[in-house]
Amino acid sequence: PHGLLAPAYMAFALPANSPIKKPLDRALAVVTASPEWRAVEETYFGR
Repeated sequence: PHGLLAPAYMAFALPANSPIKKPLDRALAVVTASPEWRAVEETYFGR
């Protein structure tokens, strides 16, 4: 998605070859590109 902050360091422990890794990566990309996520970042980290 357009407008992602880079890099965004997040980690989730998953078993090797987990079938949810790619869907989780896609979901995180969508969420972290949202205006709501930007508002959360500004609240906690400022501009």
